[in-house]
Amino acid sequence: GELASYSPDASKIAFTRLAREVRTWKRYRGGMAPNIWMYDLKTGAAEILVDSDGNDMFPMWIGNNLYFLSDRERTYNIYCLDLATRKVRKLTNYDEYDVKWPSAGDGAIVYENGGWLYVLDLKTENSRKLEIVVPSELAETRPRYERVAPLIRNGDLSGTGKRAAFEARGEIFTVPAEKGETRNVTNTPGVRERAPVFSPDGKWIAYFSDATGEYEVYLRKPDGSGDELRVTTGLGHHPFRMFWSPDGKKLALHDETFQLYYVDIDEKKVRTIDVDPWWDIFDYSWSGDSKWIAYAKNGENGNAAIHLYSLDEKKSRQVTSGMYNDTNPCFDPAGKYLYFVSSRATPFVENNFDYDINYVNPNILCAVTLKADTPSPLAPESDEVELKEEKKDEEGKDADKKDDKKDDKKKDDADKKAFEIDFDGFESRVVGIPVGSGYFGGLYPADKKLFYADSEARVIGEGSDEDRTPSYD
Repeated sequence: GELASYSPDASKIAFTRLAREVRTWKRYRGGMAPNIWMYDLKTGAAEILVDSDGNDMFPMWIGNNLYFLSDRERTYNIYCLDLATRKVRKLTNYDEYDVKWPSAGDGAIVYENGGWLYVLDLKTENSRKLEIVVPSELAETRPRYERVAPLIRNGDLSGTGKRAAFEARGEIFTVPAEKGETRNVTNTPGVRERAPVFSPDGKWIAYFSDATGEYEVYLRKPDGSGDELRVTTGLGHHPFRMFWSPDGKKLALHDETFQLYYVDIDEKKVRTIDVDPWWDIFDYSWSGDSKWIAYAKNGENGNAAIHLYSLDEKKSRQVTSGMYNDTNPCFDPAGKYLYFVSSRATPFVENNFDYDINYVNPNILCAVTLKADTPSPLAPESDEVELKEEKKDEEGKDADKKDDKKDDKKKDDADKKAFEIDFDGFESRVVGIPVGSGYFGGLYPADKKLFYADSEARVIGEGSDEDRTPSYD
């Protein structure tokens, strides 16, 4: 026996043999659903008083009535059994939250519903909500100073490297590299700001703010002066991070719905680029001319393929097959190459413990020329003797200088030219960068350099991948 209630003359007990109030599932209809029994203390006889398809419990014997909880109509409510006629009546009619933990008193039953307490008057059979005030010093809700350095979440470095922006406890701070003070540039208790990023020219910090109740994109000056500028309206989902376009006019971002967007700062419009069927699109980057976005998107086979989105055409193209898992695409600043990480390596290792083959360190770094006529970055080099015709007269010297200036101008014009991409045969131009295989990520392109991270702990020796030995330091 569990929950029980004496009759007014204490000669009988109404009880349940099982209780389910503390169970973690609702609307149970199995063999452990409790019924309400009556036990006669004089005769020792027992009988079922209340029997239904649902869970009947919390018997409360008042006068000639037995009150109890039941979920026979889906939601727990209070019912009354007339012990003389054995008829059951429903007294409350909640359909959203269950009635919980009823307790009988003098002519009334107190119970909880939806986090509030109610009193059911047994004469009128009407319920009233109790307004309860619990006095408190509310120490944790008082304004106070708090050290937030241990609470830093996201950060970004300015283009000059003189200041960094950090998110800590819902505020955006800028911190100097050497001289100056730390500034709280948002200073909005009660509002959470997240994921700050400096614009390329250093004029703005972009961040997410839930000032409206939902996250939107905002801009603010790095020194904290002036008002914040709201960029989006009705973003509608939980965004994770942003990247500025190199021209400082757009922001690319992704959210919890596996969508990738970009926002035009001047137009204040959000445009969807793509949606991933499996996971977040978190690998994406801008081209140097701000007209292309490279990103990795999962296919139906679970492998990610590289896609290129044209802002001019508002069109996306898949440029790798998805036969391998290709991630982390980024453009060479000069517009010659696209770098990415690919699982195209096959470093199989024999496992002698269970006679199996392990597939370890599967990734390699890859580069592909955007134009078909651009020489491969790994094309063979050969030193040759250069023959130069000497110009003996002054006129010839001037001609050489003019030709050199023309060549320099052509080179500058070529560098400033918008990115051009040949999609035919794109994947056939992929080459592996000779650094061996590993667990690579964090690709960051610079002028004639590519920075990357390798999460596999080891020492990189000179020579082939076999020269790499594990490091346990």
